[in-house]
Amino acid sequence: MRNRRRWVTRGEPLKLDSDTVRPLLLLAVSCVACSGPERPVVHVDIAATCADVKGAGEVRRAGRPYWEPLRRGTALKAGDWVRTRAGTTARVELLAGGRLDLSESAVVVIEPPASPAEPVVARKGSTIGVEEGEVRATLVASDAPLTVKRSTGAARVLDSPAVYRLVAGPQDAGVEVTRLDAPPPEAALTPDAPPPAVRVAPAPSTFPSSLTPGIDARLKFDPRGWVRLTWSPVPGALRYRVQTARDWSFTVETRNADVEGTSWLMRPDGVGLYVWRVAAISQSGQLGEFGFARRLFLEEETPTDLLVGPADGFSAEQPPVTFTWKEAGGASSYRVMVSKGVDPQRAPVFNQVTRGNAATAATLAAGTYTWGVYADGEVLRPLFLKPRKLVVKASAPKK
Repeated sequence: MRNRRRWVTRGEPLKLDSDTVRPLLLLAVSCVACSGPERPVVHVDIAATCADVKGAGEVRRAGRPYWEPLRRGTALKAGDWVRTRAGTTARVELLAGGRLDLSESAVVVIEPPASPAEPVVARKGSTIGVEEGEVRATLVASDAPLTVKRSTGAARVLDSPAVYRLVAGPQDAGVEVTRLDAPPPEAALTPDAPPPAVRVAPAPSTFPSSLTPGIDARLKFDPRGWVRLTWSPVPGALRYRVQTARDWSFTVETRNADVEGTSWLMRPDGVGLYVWRVAAISQSGQLGEFGFARRLFLEEETPTDLLVGPADGFSAEQPPVTFTWKEAGGASSYRVMVSKGVDPQRAPVFNQVTRGNAATAATLAAGTYTWGVYADGEVLRPLFLKPRKLVVKASAPKK
């Protein structure tokens, strides 16, 4: 019985043999040896912690095939994957400095392993992989640089202090980085020197021209996809403000984003109408005038062009001109609009509603026109993939 030990726990005897006690004693000795001031316990493998999560966040540990619930205070190690479900947001604090705010449907890898083709580079600070969705990274002045990468793209080092928008764009693309906020450095002043004169740059006098997607563009909705908005640069602009909404008056689900470049990735949340416009911001932060708004329609199925004739770029000798099209599902009437600008809806010279599949413009002056057909209603839904051009030639003089 010398190999039996009697332990009393809450009044009940607990019997342990030597095979069970020996590992416990070794563990106790090792803990005592490591607890002294000369050898503090340091968890060097922890790279980040979850500071907050709202909704159903998950973590997949390195080397494991399954996902676990992500909770506030969860320690994250190198190689761990973090993802947010629909309607979920999460905040991750990096131990090397920096904060990550994950939007819904985002996937981030903490300290991802280097790929075989990636050159070995000694970097300071943390490294993250943005595989899906959108992440906002905040770095204060005391934070080390943050390296951002994706499994299909090159790494990029982000300096501090700044706030960045990180987006895993279309497949086979890297991470799109947009610097949202970069506080200007403070100028050093001597005690006797007067403060420098502040010159406020005026607001930009011109506005950006929207480029893509085109006028009344129709695209298939992808719940995990993005739509790239592009516009023309404005001389002297420091950055641009992109405004999106779900209605023509920019009052429903209005969103603003300040970006430095001339493109931005918009993540739609469903089918239907979207409108967007862009304004330039001066060096002093003055907001200029918004450019012309553009409409964007996202549909369940791949859109098809329902216009029949005239063909794009058709030249008519003289009116009348008859416009024809195919029926659109769910439409009871159609509106035909002809304009002398690039947008059929802007100052149309011909605007007719019909229940059939044809409409005739009896009088059109000589010139170049843009025309399109819409399913009539509170929101005009285009039947075309892009508006068509029409040229009406001048009539020959009578002899």
